[in-house]
Amino acid sequence: MENREFLNVADGQLVKFQLYLQKFVNKSKYIPLPKNQQLKKIIKFIYFKFARKIQLFCSLLLSVQFTFNSPEKKDNIIIDGSMHHFTKFLLKKNNFYILETRIKLLKKIYLTREIIFYLIKNLRKNSLKINYLIILIKIIKPKNIITLIDNSFDFFTIAKILRNEKINFYTLQNASRRNESKLIIKKRYIPNYYTFSKYEKKLFKKSIHVKNFFPIGSIKAEIAKECFSNKKFKKDVYDICLISEPEIYINEYQQANHMDKDLSLIFKYCIKFSKKFDKKIIIIGKSNHDDKEGKIYETEFYKNWLSQTKFKIFFHNKEKFEGYKKICQSKVIVGATSSLLREAFAFDKKVLCCKYIKDKYGNLFPSSGLLVLKKKKNIKIKKRFNEIKEISY
Repeated sequence: MENREFLNVADGQLVKFQLYLQKFVNKSKYIPLPKNQQLKKIIKFIYFKFARKIQLFCSLLLSVQFTFNSPEKKDNIIIDGSMHHFTKFLLKKNNFYILETRIKLLKKIYLTREIIFYLIKNLRKNSLKINYLIILIKIIKPKNIITLIDNSFDFFTIAKILRNEKINFYTLQNASRRNESKLIIKKRYIPNYYTFSKYEKKLFKKSIHVKNFFPIGSIKAEIAKECFSNKKFKKDVYDICLISEPEIYINEYQQANHMDKDLSLIFKYCIKFSKKFDKKIIIIGKSNHDDKEGKIYETEFYKNWLSQTKFKIFFHNKEKFEGYKKICQSKVIVGATSSLLREAFAFDKKVLCCKYIKDKYGNLFPSSGLLVLKKKKNIKIKKRFNEIKEISY
């Protein structure tokens, strides 16, 4: 059995699954591409040039409501509603408009003479999608445009096009970021970037179109803390909070650095250590509690590498901040690259970063010393965990 590339017809993406996960692939969602390279190129060309556009058009006709009125004027626009369980806490309830950029989240399309005229006039300047978003912004006339999706190409493009308008653009860091590819460095355009720390300014030094950095910590962690302030729950329930970070797809990082094997080592060592020394452990899953497909892939990822190890992953409800709650209830947070490792500091928690993975685009965990472990040995993780447990915060 060889690696196969699949076409994700639901999201219009190309992916490669790990060999042991291919039997779990949803055949109605993923179409296997042929091994013949010439035939594969033809299929890709036809799909992305024609079929994908027809698919999106039909999807819109069936799922959205067309309205022939203009949207209301608002002082604030939130770009991309996929993180609205966080962004809804940032602004007054009735003074913002959610501007969806993901087709699958779009519920309403505005069609007026002004909108249609603008789309036709600017047909050659930008994509139809970007032109539509731009004219909606011009009609709504916001003072501020905000996003929590800090790697959104749509946001970069809109901010650049409207850079001379009297609009404030704010980006809040959602997760740990790599400096990434030359394409992202070139495209990244952020007027005001609210980051986890000063490290991002150093990391993004090649991104010359990031104008202002404001290191404020994780806004998501702060929102979770605010929501927890009126709730009582037990502290220090778990000795170890292990963060699951599966590599489901084959990508440039996994191929170069064997990330799958290294990530599973952390899993194996922590479970073995907790059983041997009677430590209470909770494993926080990466997938949301209602993501059936993600939960299967994530579980099978670890089963493949830890065939003799029994474990249970806690798949949390992200909209209820359950992952942050488990961090609050744990003594030491253990992981490799997850944003939760950095966000744990917002809750005054001790952290052990197993830096088993080398990243050519920059370290995702910008710290060193006692809380970073590089040596891949079971005895080392035990020793380091005990050292961290004994010191003060």
